[in-house]
Amino acid sequence: MEKIDDRVYVNKEMSSAERTQILLFVTESEKKIIKYYGKATTFPEYFFCSTEECYKSFGFTTSRAQSFGSYRCLFSPRGITVPIISHEWSHVELYSRISSAWTMRHIPQWFDEGLAVTVSEEPTQSEKQWQYLVDSNISRPTREELLGYKTLREWLNAVHHFGEDLNKERKSKGELAVAPLYTTAGHEVRQWFAKVDTKGLVSFIDRMKNGESFDSAYTGVNLETK
Repeated sequence: MEKIDDRVYVNKEMSSAERTQILLFVTESEKKIIKYYGKATTFPEYFFCSTEECYKSFGFTTSRAQSFGSYRCLFSPRGITVPIISHEWSHVELYSRISSAWTMRHIPQWFDEGLAVTVSEEPTQSEKQWQYLVDSNISRPTREELLGYKTLREWLNAVHHFGEDLNKERKSKGELAVAPLYTTAGHEVRQWFAKVDTKGLVSFIDRMKNGESFDSAYTGVNLETK
């Protein structure tokens, strides 16, 4: 990989136009982090692959991107977009602000992913897409089911259950890709964030760092705004 900026690396085969575009995407993604978190406190290293071969060399195939703790993100060619960069950066920002792997384990996977979806403003997981799922009666988790996906294993099992890992096959058949799980998580957190705003998100993080349970912190900041 070649370094093209202070914290941005790309595979050697990447064109100069793609390299310029990536730097712009990172800048735009930072604006989204600031919009939701108030400011960016993390500046992770970014590794971008312009070919699937590059991405596979890191041991990944089907995913669009991966984040690693509070310091590094990897992107496939399919993940080089402002929403996906913002999504992964949100994971890094939350992990860094929580500042404890033990505390992070007490934040349900659905919230971590739902917040990343909210911050990313990914069109395929938007509120409009949520309404499409509802109107089309596409299978999706109930709120009760969603709140039960607390661990990564439970989340990945749900990804498979709702068929989000079959979108590559759908696209090859000319069918519409759907993301019932991520879209539902985004819907839940968007509604919450609309009530608590950035101040509430920061308060939620502080509550978690101070040892409060997730359920108490999640509902508590909501009550603060009333």
